[in-house]
Amino acid sequence: MAHLNFSELVISLAETPRIIEQITAEVGPGNLDRRPSEKEWSIVEHVCHLRDIEVEGYVVRIGRIIKENAPSLEDIDGDKLAEERDYIHQDITAALADFIEARRKNILSVEDLSEAQRSRKGMFGNTGLVTLDDLLLMMHNHDQEHLKELARLRGALTP
Repeated sequence: MAHLNFSELVISLAETPRIIEQITAEVGPGNLDRRPSEKEWSIVEHVCHLRDIEVEGYVVRIGRIIKENAPSLEDIDGDKLAEERDYIHQDITAALADFIEARRKNILSVEDLSEAQRSRKGMFGNTGLVTLDDLLLMMHNHDQEHLKELARLRGALTP
């Protein structure tokens, strides 16, 4: 599992919501919907995206891999959702609370699984066959991309 063992991976996934809470608090409510440019997402858009990917993507995928034999796991078009759901005008407090709760449920569903259970597989979109461990690493990498972007936004939006 790349550079992280399973315990480190779970800890990292569990820490993401706290880091996002810290960033949003440091930026403050007046700047959370500001876009640095036309093509970039604001902080509220990142949080809404993370919420929807967690709730509609990872909760479903993890549950299906645990319960089903080699399920087909759909990919989600994050850019399409952002536009269709008008993320820029959503309530960041509610979005963050929903993300935190969905992530908590995901952590609880995987933290005590055996290595054999984490080796269960599903067919994921264009990626191909993935184990539950692979999926958790994908979650981690997705988190890291957004945390990096959120940190950059924090720097651009705070004095």
